[in-house]
Amino acid sequence: MSDFKIALGPLLGVESDTTYTVCVLLKGPFDHGSPELALPSGNIKAQEIEKNLAYKQIGHEEQFRFYRFEFEIENKTKSKKEITYQIILDGSALGNRHKMDSWTFKVCPQDASPDIAFVSCNGNHDLYPTQIDPSDFKGWERMNEEKPDYIVMTGDQVYADKLWEKVPDIEAYVEGKSDNFHTSLIEDFYIKLYIDNWANDSMALALAQIPNAMTWDDHDIIDGYGSYGKPYRETLKKVFDIAKTYYELFQIRTKYNKSLINQKLDYSMCLKIRNYALILPDTRSHRDEYTVLNFKQYSSLAETVIKQDKLNITNKDVVCFVLPVPIAYRDFSNILEKGVFYLHDKFRKFTKSGSDDLIDHWDHNYHKAEQKVMLDFIFEVGEKFEPNNLLIVSGDVHSSGAARITQHGQYNEQRFATQLVSSPIVNDSSSVMERAKNFITEDFKVVDNYSCNLLNFGDYPDKDFYHRNFMVVKKAKENKVVAHIFIETKKGWTGIYNDKPITRTLNNYIKPE
Repeated sequence: MSDFKIALGPLLGVESDTTYTVCVLLKGPFDHGSPELALPSGNIKAQEIEKNLAYKQIGHEEQFRFYRFEFEIENKTKSKKEITYQIILDGSALGNRHKMDSWTFKVCPQDASPDIAFVSCNGNHDLYPTQIDPSDFKGWERMNEEKPDYIVMTGDQVYADKLWEKVPDIEAYVEGKSDNFHTSLIEDFYIKLYIDNWANDSMALALAQIPNAMTWDDHDIIDGYGSYGKPYRETLKKVFDIAKTYYELFQIRTKYNKSLINQKLDYSMCLKIRNYALILPDTRSHRDEYTVLNFKQYSSLAETVIKQDKLNITNKDVVCFVLPVPIAYRDFSNILEKGVFYLHDKFRKFTKSGSDDLIDHWDHNYHKAEQKVMLDFIFEVGEKFEPNNLLIVSGDVHSSGAARITQHGQYNEQRFATQLVSSPIVNDSSSVMERAKNFITEDFKVVDNYSCNLLNFGDYPDKDFYHRNFMVVKKAKENKVVAHIFIETKKGWTGIYNDKPITRTLNNYIKPE
């Protein structure tokens, strides 16, 4: 193993049914050649990223280089194929901070229905990553034990909220009280944030050995980004422009990601993995307090998914929308909540944390019309292709659960989707005060011609999980698809309750469970 270390990664990505990537961040000095990716089929060179170079140079005084390797793998056998890879530099294998220099992942057969894990909230809004107790990452240790075929990360992969403390003058700049904007310090903050947040050994192992795809939510930029009104929207845009550079590198794995729909517009993605059609709308790039996605984004999604059918959806598929914030959740529209909305909107100030939370949700008064637009689009995809299952997966809310969303047609016909909320894996679960909202909300919600019923997972007695958690969606018997939730208890992480797996069968699009 070379003494030269990988600063971040390797990061194993998936961009189509057969397209994989490995990305690494190396730290200088760079008095050597370019690394290569060693695969069983032979070594491959890094892909050109910009300026005719096989890397992107970043950070203060350009002390880091980011490399992307892209390759294709098919598995026409009936068993999983193991692929071992290394990063080779000047004839030696590069190791990471955990003293690993070789990683192995499995490619499931082409006709298999894969196990896909969904996870969110991988950090803490009150703590910088190095302040987080390592035991809070135990969920990633359990994830590695479960060994899903893929991971989809639904938002808040990092928490950038400590920007306000780490960068001088940034709060005064955003509030219009200073002209000092320290670009290089902010850039270095985000680079170091990713390095420190993804440094845990169990998480690093999962990101290197389980193919993954990611979409962002607010904390990947800064708490509440897009939900603040003027004048903060304009000053925060400069922070966003820097944050998206490193989101594009570390989470999207560069603008060459094959699942991107229109990188000039946003970071919305669509990819087909076996019998899963994954649709990941970008809910942050064009967001303001009144808009989640703009018209062009909806048009681009409809053109790609419905008109062009680029995902080649069949009636045997699971169509999965990944929306970082739940689209249909508990009903927050009673008189008490309306009063909170009014007072919050009338008197709120820029407080850097928490003051965005109400506006951030789809059922806020500002977003109610668009909430129906998004539900209409989801079910329009269902009407077009009549998939086996229509699934919506979200994170964000620091609690977990499942719901059946029913579309009530003009002639009393009904169609069904399942919503899963998986949050958090590292952050603290909902506080006692946040849980109190359940006493003033309902677990049944109506949005125009849609209804949402919160459901139990098997024998588990509560509809809400106030534990750290993640979910794995997998095929069960008789072509059923189930969501298996894994939760942190006082005795450790488990997916069992009353000696049975904690599972929920997904609703069939035509007939519910």
